Amino acid sequence: MPAFFQKIIAFFIAVLAFFGININHDDIDVEVKGDGYEYSIDYEDRELDIEFPANPTTGYSWSYKIDGDALRLTKEEYDEYDIPFNAAGKGGKKEYEFTAVKPGEVTLEFTYLRDFEADSDRTVFVVKVSVDENLRISVVSFDKVK
Repeated sequence: MPAFFQKIIAFFIAVLAFFGININHDDIDVEVKGDGYEYSIDYEDRELDIEFPANPTTGYSWSYKIDGDALRLTKEEYDEYDIPFNAAGKGGKKEYEFTAVKPGEVTLEFTYLRDFEADSDRTVFVVKVSVDENLRISVVSFDKVK
């Protein structure tokens, strides 16, 4: 399939994921651009990778809550963007990796805020995941709720 058609298909999958329409595929890599930022979710078989833009120099940080025990967090890290000059305050991405450990349903909630400010603006994403009896992951929805 030509690269042009692959990009069109990826775009429509990203739009569906961004607006919370169910996406049940075995393997998917979605990049969602909105509010000037890029969010991505990638899953294949037993692993789920989620990336969010981040910049800890602003005081904002990502945190997550997990409701369900079918997934286990296997990696959490921050990587600065590789830019040609060493700019103070440059951003990066927060990466989470989860592994399926048993069948079930899981809801992940990711929040980006300044936890030291009670009235901090926040960004919240909710990811609903299903793990089948073969420990294959399906993302049911990926919604930006705030």
